Amino acid sequence: MLATAVAQRKIVEAVDIDMCSSQFFISYFFLFSNAVLSHCNCNEVQENVLSLEYLVKITVPKTVANRIAGSGFSYKYLKAAYFGNPTKGIFNLLSKQVKNTVRVTKSQKVISSTNYFASKVKS
Repeated sequence: MLATAVAQRKIVEAVDIDMCSSQFFISYFFLFSNAVLSHCNCNEVQENVLSLEYLVKITVPKTVANRIAGSGFSYKYLKAAYFGNPTKGIFNLLSKQVKNTVRVTKSQKVISSTNYFASKVKS
């Protein structure tokens, strides 16, 4: 997606278009901006998934780890939530309602196993 936006940018720069009065400029700008934001988001999610790798091996399914990472959380956030409130921290983080849906999961099995993992792994 980023490569497509960069290619379109090169075309726009090569062709002499009055971009200030053109609707094309507005469409192009948003396409390029969205591609850059999407690319940055993918990189952040990938970093979050890598930080949750050990958690996946021990406790939660890969799909749940992907949802955690996609929500913007890394292992560091889970650990901070646990140590902030050992009884409800991870539950509140993962089960919060966002736009009429659960952020990650309300599964007590997943939440309790994640809590147990956080309690045993101190670093």
